Amino acid sequence: RGGTHLNGSTTTEGQRVAPEVAERLFGVPTAGDFRTYEGKGKLVGWFEFYKCVIDSLGVCYFTSYWENVG
Repeated sequence: RGGTHLNGSTTTEGQRVAPEVAERLFGVPTAGDFRTYEGKGKLVGWFEFYKCVIDSLGVCYFTSYWENVG
């Protein structure tokens, strides 16, 4: 088991993703803004789905995310 604490963990807030990029990728323009809760439920849902796909493929989650979106 192991990485279940990462389920739904968003990695975009620390990257300062531009609103237009965040909207295009996640459907949430505030994905890179740590100061607001607006849209974060949808963003968490996106990352939960993403983690399910990674787990289904058997790929290590740690190496599957990107460091620079924008």
